Amino acid sequence: MFVFPSVSEGQPVAALEILARGRPLVTTPVGAFPEMLSDERLGLFGPLDAPEQFAGRIGELWRRMSSTPGAAAKVQEAFGESYDRGKLLLAYTRLFEELAR
Repeated sequence: MFVFPSVSEGQPVAALEILARGRPLVTTPVGAFPEMLSDERLGLFGPLDAPEQFAGRIGELWRRMSSTPGAAAKVQEAFGESYDRGKLLLAYTRLFEELAR
């Protein structure tokens, strides 16, 4: 797993790379994280300004990952469903075509 205890984020590209490698995240609900983790298979949120509760979410994800056979593959599968390269390329192509008009 990877932990992002950020108080501010934009679009954290590192988080996408981590998810693509099958590692779930524990993050705060800032920036693009709520959209990125709309599928709970990708990770959990911890609260801002409550370190004990945030630590509890880390422990919860650790237990979930430790007790789930093939957990990394499941994270990769969920990531692939949310961030399919073909769909993203098509969306960008349509956006650029629309902007070009």
